Amino acid sequence: MQIMQKNPFIRAGLLALSCMAPTVGLGFSASDNLNLVQTMGDDCSVYVYVNSLNQDIYVNIYDNNVGSSSHVGGEYMYYSTVTPGTPITVNTLANCLGTPESNISELTLDGIDGTFASETYVGFSFALASATSKLGAGVHAIGTFGFVFIAGDFSPPMLTAPANQTAGTDTGVSTASLNVTSLGSVSDNVDSSLSITYKIGSTTLTGAYDFPLGATSVTMDASDSAGNNATQVSFTVTVSDVTAPDVVISGGPSSYAHPAAFDVTIAFSESVIGFVAADLVVA
Repeated sequence: MQIMQKNPFIRAGLLALSCMAPTVGLGFSASDNLNLVQTMGDDCSVYVYVNSLNQDIYVNIYDNNVGSSSHVGGEYMYYSTVTPGTPITVNTLANCLGTPESNISELTLDGIDGTFASETYVGFSFALASATSKLGAGVHAIGTFGFVFIAGDFSPPMLTAPANQTAGTDTGVSTASLNVTSLGSVSDNVDSSLSITYKIGSTTLTGAYDFPLGATSVTMDASDSAGNNATQVSFTVTVSDVTAPDVVISGGPSSYAHPAAFDVTIAFSESVIGFVAADLVVA
């Protein structure tokens, strides 16, 4: 059996059941025939059929209580005419396998998109978090190459970012020292304890960081033991200046005789805006 690139379900380490599968990746030919049935659940089976004489292709889930004519979901090419069936959905599979919809993930469909001679692959795959009565946990791929089961973890972790953070500057500086590396959370379908990588640009945070005035974006990343990467999330830390400047007034005389005038120097400990003469009160 030759398997080419278009099949999205072929991965390293597969265990495939023995079958006379068509040549996948080059279109179907007069030598390609397949007639396979596998029980998927207590009440349903999957039927994979390729007939080179009539140029038929079926990948169909059907109700065991009714027979192979009861198309619960699938897609068919019958005498070179594509006849879409009821789409295979998570609900379809859940009912078929006798398992909650939450137990099913990564459902991927690859329908008929060419002629018999140009079609390369028809099928679907899905992952089970927990075993059912007929199928084990892991990823199942079913299609015109046969039936494949992959035991393994293919679900990425899920990151949850914290709410955006605000802080005031520390005394005497224009930054705020904050440790944000315990904020947010990560969950995974297999690993119970995963670490989160926090970054500001290319800088990895390992503890307290001096955040500057304004808004700074912090990204969060995580990977599980199977190498699945979580979708990156982020939050912002906004630092505001909450410390009033120190004011020093110098240059005034030790005594004052009205109506003499004199100059004074007003110095602020940091740059200020909005200061005008009307802000001075002489008493």
